[in-house]
Amino acid sequence: MRNPDMAVLFLVTCCTAIPVHAEVHRHHKAHEHGTGHLNVAVDQNTLMIDLSLPAMDVVGFEHPVNNEEERGQVTHATRLLQDGIQLFAPTPAAKCVLVRSEVESVLLENEAHHEHDEKHDDEEHEHDGKHEKEHAHADFDVSHEFNCESPAQLNALTLSLFEHFPATHRLRVQMITPTNQGGTELTPDKRILNLK
Repeated sequence: MRNPDMAVLFLVTCCTAIPVHAEVHRHHKAHEHGTGHLNVAVDQNTLMIDLSLPAMDVVGFEHPVNNEEERGQVTHATRLLQDGIQLFAPTPAAKCVLVRSEVESVLLENEAHHEHDEKHDDEEHEHDGKHEKEHAHADFDVSHEFNCESPAQLNALTLSLFEHFPATHRLRVQMITPTNQGGTELTPDKRILNLK
């Protein structure tokens, strides 16, 4: 579970200091293919990163998993998204260590209930119809928490996310650090987020 103090700090600061908070907060943002949302917060030794990407940009579909190939795509994408150090390389001198990583998606929930659903063949067609509507705009929501031994040296994050998920063309970023706060946009041509 994420650090509640950091989560409250992030939300309060977003709501009071950044006017576009409603668009960027992952539970209220607009779903737009090719565009992800990234929230970054630094407090003392803790670096928190929240990422939201449309499932279409991550695995190429948004419907519940239907076969082994799609199951493999979801599993592979989940493993990549859990690798916070690789996707968001912090400044090496800051000596940041990934201490928590969570990936959430309705596609993963569907996968967890796959065997259970197979037992209800009679209800399958009606259930699938409801599922399709519920998952029409599925996302992958990712949270990473790092502990940084030398946070004063944490100057930037270098993203390799665009290389791993090329359907992502831009990230709308909101950031709160001891020396900087505000919003910016990252693209494959601008993939370094300066934190100071």
